[in-house]
Formats: sequence, structure tokens, C-alpha cells
Amino acid sequence: MSKLSIDCLNEIFEYLEKETLHSCLLVNRLWCESSVRFFWRDGWNYNTLNYCTLISCLPEESKEILNKNEIIIPTPTSKPPIFNYATFCKVLSINQAHHMIKNLIKNSNQQNIFTRDLNNNTNIVMQEICKLFMRQITSLKKLIFWKSPSVNFNFYPGSKNCLKYLTELHCNSNIPTKFFYQLSQVCQNILSLDITIGQVISDGLKDFISVQKNLKYLDIHYGRGKDLRDIIPTYVTFSQLQILKIQYSCSKYDSLIKFLEMNGKSLKEFYIGDYAGDSDNSLNLAIANFCPNIRKLSTGFKNNELKTLKLVFNCCQFLESINIWCGGEFFSEKEALEAILYYSNKNTCELVLYHLYNTRSKLLPEELESILSIWKNRVPIKPLSLMIVKYDANSLDTNDINMKIIRKYIKLGVIKKFKVTGFDNGEKTAHYRKFRPIV
Repeated sequence: MSKLSIDCLNEIFEYLEKETLHSCLLVNRLWCESSVRFFWRDGWNYNTLNYCTLISCLPEESKEILNKNEIIIPTPTSKPPIFNYATFCKVLSINQAHHMIKNLIKNSNQQNIFTRDLNNNTNIVMQEICKLFMRQITSLKKLIFWKSPSVNFNFYPGSKNCLKYLTELHCNSNIPTKFFYQLSQVCQNILSLDITIGQVISDGLKDFISVQKNLKYLDIHYGRGKDLRDIIPTYVTFSQLQILKIQYSCSKYDSLIKFLEMNGKSLKEFYIGDYAGDSDNSLNLAIANFCPNIRKLSTGFKNNELKTLKLVFNCCQFLESINIWCGGEFFSEKEALEAILYYSNKNTCELVLYHLYNTRSKLLPEELESILSIWKNRVPIKPLSLMIVKYDANSLDTNDINMKIIRKYIKLGVIKKFKVTGFDNGEKTAHYRKFRPIV
């Protein structure tokens, strides 16, 4: 029987799920030594058993601290750990670790434990686990830290080496200034940054963002009444930025427009959610003027802004996918479909229709048929992907005749993909509708 080389095994294990990797651990010593680092690399998927194992890996001084505080947590075995498991971790979620450890302590006590004691013991164990991670992880890639009153995160010995090559950070704006200041001294090569803007914005957040010159992905979850200049200095540029997501509408668009003026040229994707439209249409005009290389766009166009949408299509010649709001003051389904039919460029091939709450579809079957028949004769022909996102709205898919037309043009190859989903499902879990060919 031929044996797979270690390099070949590593290539295979790279793509396996955690459950399958667990089985690989049991095959033989070679498989175990190869698969164990893949099994342990994603701390986000650690369960209570994983943390029991990590507690058995704690150094003696940490175990003495637990004993001194009468914190007893059973470990899987009395034997020393086979591996130093913490060294394999590449993705660490501080809040998830806190939650798991809290459950572990709670379940380890036969009698009920007072909430105050439970929280105190959780923080003690969490501190020792963080020390272990900081000392043992040689190259953490992703850190998730959503601040809460019961979670603390300090820079322990070894933190510099652990965090030096961090490339992805998910955090909250109210994390203490000291954390961001220390992080900005160590981490200056963040590629992906996901920030939730709360009521409090740390003074250190601006400094941290300012030093990230290689940032490629920026996702901002706005709190109401906040502005982009609250977290990003107006003079900072990100020459590598490719994806910008604003999850909720900000109170003012002038700072966002200035940001696009300075950083829009490199953008490939721009999404602004919960978009109510600014009164003077300046944001959409800024997209047309400052984002010439954009491939994917999600914004809002009011029903009197067709001229601006035409300008976006004309200036953004690489635009492949566009998300358009429908209903109310925005375009109707018919207007959105006709706009992409008559004014989009040769690269545009995907339309996502976001329906406002309680929107009623007015698209007639003969209108849909006419639009798709014209798309069929476009030169060059590029099959259309059509997605409908709605919540308690009546859209074109609720009409049986419309769906018969959709199935017809799927069979003809004019429609490449059609799917309907709710806002809560999102892109990753969207339900794909399948149709039988018309006989």
C-alpha cells in the first residue's frame, strides 16, 4: 500500500471540515501529527472539550493560580498533553473563549455557583488562557474581540510575536484606548478590518486605523448619529483598499464622499446598507466620479435619479453586479430591470433587487417577457443573474406567470441564476430556487 507524503496530506487536510479532521487524528501517528494543526487552527470552532485540553496545557504557575482560587476543572486525561495545542491556533475569538470557559466552569460545579463567583472565576481562567495563547501562538492571523464588561484582554509576554503578523481584526469601537494603542505599535499589516461603532468610540481607534497602509477590506457597522470622520482621519489614504462596506447609513455623507474621493480609485466593491438616499444625490454622484474600477455596487437610487444611475453605468465600465432598492421612493422592479437593460455596460451581468418592507409588485408578465427578450439579443450576450431580497414584500416571483417566463429564459440560457432570499438569510445562506425545464 503506497503512503501519502506529508506534503500531500497537508494539501488534503487544508480543505477538510473539523469533524473529518477528528477522524484523521485516529488513523496513525503520521496522520495525527499532520492533521492536528489543522484541527486546532480555528479557535472560533473550539468547544468546551477543547478548552479542557487547553487548561491541561497551562504552565504550573497558571495551574497554581487556579488551585489557589479553588477553581477545579476536570481535564480529559491525567497524562501530559501530546501536543502544545495552543501553538496551532491561527484564529482567536476572545468573547467566544470567555463564553466557553464560563459554561465549562458552570458545568464543572455540582452545586449552584453564585453569579459573582462565576464571573470572577471565568475572568481568572480567561486571563491564564490568554497568557497561554500569547506565549505559544507564533503567528495569529485573525482576532475577534467584541468588548463587553466581563471580558478583558491584555498584552501579555509574547504578545508582540503572537500579533505581529495579524491580518484580520473584528472589534468594537468601545475597546479601551490602551488596547488600540498597543495594537497599533505591533500590528501594521491588517488586510481586513471589521468594526462595530457603538456609543463610545475609543480615542485610540483613529491612530490604529491610520497606520494600516495595506488595508484591503473595510467593514463598518454604524451606530446612529455617528460619522466616518469619528473613526478615520480625513487625511488618511488606503491605496490598497478594494472592498468597503457600510452596514448602516451614517448621519452625514460629506465625510464618506471625501473618503471616496481619496480612496475610490482602488475600490472593487462598495456596499452601503439601510440606504435612505441623501437629499442632493451627492453620494451616488461621488461613486460615478471617484470609483471608476468598481465591480460590485450596492446603493439606493430614487425614482427621479435615473440620470445619475445612467452616469454610474457610463463612468464605471467594469461594473459587473449592482444591488438596487425597490419600492416607495426608489425604483420599481420594471424601472430597475429596464435601467440595467438599456444603460448598463457590456460587463454588467448581475442584478440584485432589494425590496422595501410591504412593497407590492406591479411588474406585468408581458413587461418581464419584453425585457428578457431584449436582453437575449444583446451583443455580446451575457447571461443575467437575478436575485430578489425581500421581507414581507410582494415581488415578481409571487406571480405564477412571471415564474413561467423565468423558467423559460433559464432554459434558453438567458438567465444564468435566479434566487430569492430574505434579508436575514444573507448571501451565504440564500435559498436557491430550482426549476424544472418547461416541456
